[in-house]
Amino acid sequence: MTRVGFTVSKRVGKAHVRNHVRRLLREAVRASLPRLRPGYDVVIISRAALAASPFRDVDEAVRRQLAAAKLLLPAQAPIRVG
Repeated sequence: MTRVGFTVSKRVGKAHVRNHVRRLLREAVRASLPRLRPGYDVVIISRAALAASPFRDVDEAVRRQLAAAKLLLPAQAPIRVG
């Protein structure tokens, strides 16, 4: 099982902004969980620019970083029926 932690410093903003960034990151990672390689501890460190980014950009950045770290398993081909 891979564990994921998030670090959001006070430089990102006030508490409600940091919580928002944490929620964005958590949702982006949750979408990638089925493809994460098991047995790793991952720490994601946020930056201040993330607070003003839309979810689509956050999700893409998380996936890109996980792929660069070679933590994503290859996508499974769709199952054909018939």
